[in-house]
Amino acid sequence: MSDNIDETNTGDTAEPGLPSSEQPLEHASEPSFTTSEQPVEHVWEDPPGAASEPATEPAQRAYPPETVPIPAWSPAPAAYEPPRARTPWRAILISALIAGLLGGAIGAFAVPRKSGVTIERVSATGSAVKQDLLTGVASVAQSVMPSIVRVDVTGATGPFGQSASGTGSGVIYSSDGYIITNNHVIDGASSIRVTLSTGQQLPAKLIGTASPGDDIAVIKVDKTGLTPATFGSTSDLSVGDLAVAIGSPFGLQGTVTAGVISALHRNINLGQGENLTDAIQTDAPINPGNSGGALADGKGDVIGINTAILGGSGGNVGVGFAIPISIAKRDADQIIQTGHAQRPFLGISGDNAPNSGGALVQSVVSGGPAAKAGLRAGDAIVALDGKALMSFDDLIAALSTHQPGQKVQVTYVRSGARHTVTVTLSAVSSG
Repeated sequence: MSDNIDETNTGDTAEPGLPSSEQPLEHASEPSFTTSEQPVEHVWEDPPGAASEPATEPAQRAYPPETVPIPAWSPAPAAYEPPRARTPWRAILISALIAGLLGGAIGAFAVPRKSGVTIERVSATGSAVKQDLLTGVASVAQSVMPSIVRVDVTGATGPFGQSASGTGSGVIYSSDGYIITNNHVIDGASSIRVTLSTGQQLPAKLIGTASPGDDIAVIKVDKTGLTPATFGSTSDLSVGDLAVAIGSPFGLQGTVTAGVISALHRNINLGQGENLTDAIQTDAPINPGNSGGALADGKGDVIGINTAILGGSGGNVGVGFAIPISIAKRDADQIIQTGHAQRPFLGISGDNAPNSGGALVQSVVSGGPAAKAGLRAGDAIVALDGKALMSFDDLIAALSTHQPGQKVQVTYVRSGARHTVTVTLSAVSSG
């Protein structure tokens, strides 16, 4: 992390009741290339995907004592395939705010393929509910599938430039060929190839990324008449709503899995300057290769870009994360216009104030927007543009919808008195 502190929840109380013991998180596809000289299990012709057992590495602390644990990430081996030798995915070791749920550190593992899923009918009523859900999932899949692509990348690694390859997913952003994916899917790639839902394969070029601020990249194919996704909003979501993930886990293009929205507004610092801001949590199974693919709601609107999963004992444990589409679209628009993305920067670090009393400012970046407006450590920010804030997480979520250069009204409490100041957000380059 640089000295320019971004709006990251830095207290151990950011998620009440969820201890901050260190927990690994895996990106759902891994771009760090490995050599292709590995045995392979052929699954399909172009190209197959398989999973290998990745190595794990303890999370490393890289943060000041007053901040929430910031884990380090380390690459994990991926499944190998000829002639490009792997399905890419990156193991992220993270001190997640939700770490205590599973008790102790859990290693990051490749998820083995399963032969099928059994749907158990427990009662007539239960069966009817399940049938309704399955019908809903089928409708969502039919609507979203034409806008989801498979992304294959090749690159070079090692002292002798060995050839390597990997697979992720992408979401068609516009009919003239722009596609949103994760930065970690294409990071280090020397060539990119996209397979449309029709099976047509096209070369793609990298337009730009939002890394390290957000794990978003935009690629482009030379084709018009594509079917862009319909995009929704997290503001329309409730915990428990249907969530459908569509992508290419282990290279299996067009795979559909379903679950629910497990939580909203998760703010997780991955370290290395990467953050999951205002993330959507879901139990829809997300696996290596799903990265960059869609998380859709029950109406068939894409609400997030699947990015990371909590590591478990070799399989999906029902804790996955997606970047909200509002952030992905903001980044994509900037990348298409300028080749890089910028995040709005307030220039503070802090914690949740006691008793849902807003965002407690713990430090202010000298010369930053907040400092120029007169904010100080110890202030409690209770509203942004008139909208009440109950926590630091609320502040992060509110800021994520703004653009650098915009003016916002910040209301804070100091020594029992309320004050409102105008703050001009600055930019932190993400590309």
